Amino acid sequence: MKCRRFCFPAKYFILSLKLQNMNTKKIIFCAALVCIFLCGGCAQKNIYTPQKEFKSDSDYYMALRSLDEGNTAQAVRLFTRALKKSSFYCARKSAEELTRLGNVQERQTACMNLISLYKDEDALIIAAAELFEENEYAQLISATAGFNYETGNDILARLRLESLKKKNDSRYCSEALKWFSKSKVSAEHYKFFKNIKDDYLQAVSSISSEKPLILQDETFIRLFEIADFRLEIYRRNYTAAYEKLNILKDRISSDKNFLSDIGKAALYGSKDFLKNAQYFDSLAELHNTNDEKFFDYFYSGRLYEKAGNHTSIAEKRYMSAMECAENGDDYDNALWYRLNLNLAQSTQKATDAVKKYCRLWHNPEYFDDFFETLSTRLLSESKWDAFYDLYTNIDGFASDSVTAKFAYIYGRLLEEKIALPKESDAKSESYKAFSRALKSGSSVYYKIMAITALGINGTDAEQLLLNSKAGFNNDERDINAENYLLGFAAFGLPEKIYPEWQKFISRGVKISLDTSIKLASFLRECGHKKNEYYTQSLRIAAKALTIAERPPILAELELLYPCDYSSLISDSCKKYSVPEEFMYALVRSESFFDSEIKSSAGAVGLTQLMEFTAADVAKKLNRPEYSLKNAADNIEFGTYYISELVSRLDSKWLHAFFAYNAGIQRVRRWIKSSEIEFGRKNPVSYDIFLETVPYAETREYGRKLISAAAMYGFLYYQKEIGDTVAFIISN
Repeated sequence: MKCRRFCFPAKYFILSLKLQNMNTKKIIFCAALVCIFLCGGCAQKNIYTPQKEFKSDSDYYMALRSLDEGNTAQAVRLFTRALKKSSFYCARKSAEELTRLGNVQERQTACMNLISLYKDEDALIIAAAELFEENEYAQLISATAGFNYETGNDILARLRLESLKKKNDSRYCSEALKWFSKSKVSAEHYKFFKNIKDDYLQAVSSISSEKPLILQDETFIRLFEIADFRLEIYRRNYTAAYEKLNILKDRISSDKNFLSDIGKAALYGSKDFLKNAQYFDSLAELHNTNDEKFFDYFYSGRLYEKAGNHTSIAEKRYMSAMECAENGDDYDNALWYRLNLNLAQSTQKATDAVKKYCRLWHNPEYFDDFFETLSTRLLSESKWDAFYDLYTNIDGFASDSVTAKFAYIYGRLLEEKIALPKESDAKSESYKAFSRALKSGSSVYYKIMAITALGINGTDAEQLLLNSKAGFNNDERDINAENYLLGFAAFGLPEKIYPEWQKFISRGVKISLDTSIKLASFLRECGHKKNEYYTQSLRIAAKALTIAERPPILAELELLYPCDYSSLISDSCKKYSVPEEFMYALVRSESFFDSEIKSSAGAVGLTQLMEFTAADVAKKLNRPEYSLKNAADNIEFGTYYISELVSRLDSKWLHAFFAYNAGIQRVRRWIKSSEIEFGRKNPVSYDIFLETVPYAETREYGRKLISAAAMYGFLYYQKEIGDTVAFIISN
């Protein structure tokens, strides 16, 4: 492997020293120390954050170590001390850990202490779960007083309701009805419904001649009917839900989640679309608030559309829904359906609607999939001019990746002399389009393709690859959260990093790129001990570089495009004449270097091979014994298979990539179809052919492989971006 990479942490460290203007001798000396230090592997202290910097928090991390070693008594002592003197997150986590340790009395005391110290929902969930486990229902009910069933956590809702039931509390039915009427149904509702159903069935089967009291309770009957209906929607039993809708017509709540479920029942559980559309029209006349009317008009529009021959009414209903939308999400949702309705009518109508409404939508990325469909339709209908019309009108309103896509395609259509220039000569107009495509936002692919089209090489290409918009202001970062995560690295606890990082990211906590790079680097160094750390490292780097508060440096991109399993990939690539950067790109795109992953379709391991494909490869290689869960076997079989596809497809690498994803027969059909669409005897250029592939998944797969292969070639093999791209799309 002719790789300019040595140890990533060392390289990152050296670059940081260069930024501090240190002289060469000092840099070499420091780098040597770093490399020597790293030889011990991930069990050593983290090179960026030594343990001494976590002196006040050391009790927490050492307590975790004690738990791992089975020394619970020592862990309790350390957590108790950490609770008093550690920084916020370590103290908070210590309080949480104590709720799970000690005897019943100690755990209950710890629960109440957690709630009193941290008056938030997360603390309440932990404490409530422990109190429920210990049958302390009264304490749980008291702790959750005033619970909001519309916006509150569903785990808390279920635990509170089950506690109310255990205590025969009179509030049980009315509060359960609130929960099932107002909130979005979740797995917790499904788990709790057994209580309601058991009570109902027991009452119905009563042999008493007198109607059981529970069936005389109007609140309970309404609760059962609403819960039963909404759980059918949750299970996607739409026909059953629709049949139950008649029972509920006099009990319909005006809560938006409930109205949405009624819409789904009418849309998917019945074929009488016109009748159901008119029913929602009648609801719109009865309802008074915009929130209610939004769902009435929205589902009326969808039902009129499904009814056929009512597109003009459907379009009006979507418009009415947009006018009633109380938030950006609802507005964009109605507009998305409106645009797709227009696209079903004609590409011209869709294009006109985009130009009219692009200034009004709220989340540009929400419409990316619409534009993906629109572009393939425009190409299939030979609407070349529309690409110019769209990219110049949506610039600044659609996502950068969409604008870059339409600009790049227009530039290439000009170069291929398929489209005619609009304002000046083809060369200057294509240059302008490619220059716009360089600003591609989160889409690395169109930036790479524009770099290739413009013939940009060397440091200029490098600067463009590193140029990105800041995702958040550095002042927004949570330094306490960053130090908490770095502490796991400093104390050699890699297994804690990714789960805790995920929790922070899911809650919108801002973690700086510097910290994310340190965490990802540490996990990569731990990958030799546990393969899953490779994938965790890549996921952290990928997220961090997407939302970074500053542009990355080149060395940081190596965490985004890692060379894990390098010896296995190198050996297989030499054996079957496959460029190493292509195999790294394939493994990264297929599995994110997760050797244990299995897709819903049954594809296994790093190269995501199907069992029947592997069996065929095994016969050809005379390998009766193999396992796709074994990294060596998986990589060798995947490398052989891609090399075989290349030979069967006239040495066309892009076609082979497509065939790896979608099958060789489909690819051959697509090639013939594209020749007809473009009216050419000679094959259309492969980058344009990519945009015509019927499967969105395969189009995106091709983009990922091209961009990843180009990045691997650039980062590790001294290959210019354009050279790698040209090799893929020209051969």
